[in-house]
Amino acid sequence: MSRPSCRLCLFVLALGGLGVAAEWTVRAHEPEFTAATNRALAKAAILDRHGPVDVLFFGTSRMQDGVAPRVFSAELERLLPGERFSAFNLAFTSSSLESLESLAERYRNRRGLRLSVIELSSPQLENGAPVWEVSPPAGEGIEGRLTTWLHAHVRLIADRQALVSDNLVRLPSLLWFASDMDGSETRVVDQLLAFLGRREPPPASFDPDAWTPVRWTGREIQTGSGQVELAERVARIAGTLPGRVVFVVPPYTQAFELPEERTPTMKALFAAIAARSGAEVWDYSSLDLPDQWFRGKSHLNRAGRAVFSTMLAREVARAGLLRAPEPQAQAR
Repeated sequence: MSRPSCRLCLFVLALGGLGVAAEWTVRAHEPEFTAATNRALAKAAILDRHGPVDVLFFGTSRMQDGVAPRVFSAELERLLPGERFSAFNLAFTSSSLESLESLAERYRNRRGLRLSVIELSSPQLENGAPVWEVSPPAGEGIEGRLTTWLHAHVRLIADRQALVSDNLVRLPSLLWFASDMDGSETRVVDQLLAFLGRREPPPASFDPDAWTPVRWTGREIQTGSGQVELAERVARIAGTLPGRVVFVVPPYTQAFELPEERTPTMKALFAAIAARSGAEVWDYSSLDLPDQWFRGKSHLNRAGRAVFSTMLAREVARAGLLRAPEPQAQAR
């Protein structure tokens, strides 16, 4: 065999060996690679690698950017000395009502979960299939059937999205240090800092009175039949999750003139949800908060997140939501 032919054979063998090694690696860590293909699945997989978690935060990117679980837990421990708390931020961009229902069902039997904090906002209440539900490839023609076969039998092909752009940065935390994450790490640098033990600092100073929410606690306002159905649907989600539930309407900056959450229609919906679920709704959307706490009109920045997390902890302590329930109130 000529030297060029030998080189070609060696190249093909080496390429085939790399392919086999890559396929073996993906198969050996298939749950992690599959989870890395989607931001919501990745968070859920990280949570599944944790021990007991007392508090879970559900919602859209507004809750994702707005809550630092370790700041929240540290403030709770300061207010309730002698107790230890663990929290996890399960919120993610493009969450929908169907996503919330699916996650509630997934964690309905999670042991140790004492409180679920659920975002109420116009985006969170919109219909839409969960972002992790992906249609299988079409099987029309020879090419389509081949594509279907490859997706079914070659994990490197089926989970190839895990190796693309933003998905790739999720793999380190999924494979090696998921237990160090609290769900708020959206960038590689955040993951590395969490792995190294660096924690977000509490807020330096702020006016607590300016962050006091409007509380909807059960007095229902007359509303349309469509909103009644929506309120009952949200109430069923609250009834699915173990432990207690509280709903939170995230804050807006003053520059946002009239977000939907400030309209009378949405206020009536908040009251209906509180009445039908038996859970309080803490409405921060009507507060006049300065721009210094925000990036854009509806997302808190790092400083605002520290304040909001601290104030949520204070509200939880005030409401006694992490106290052991009375024996007759065990079933909600």
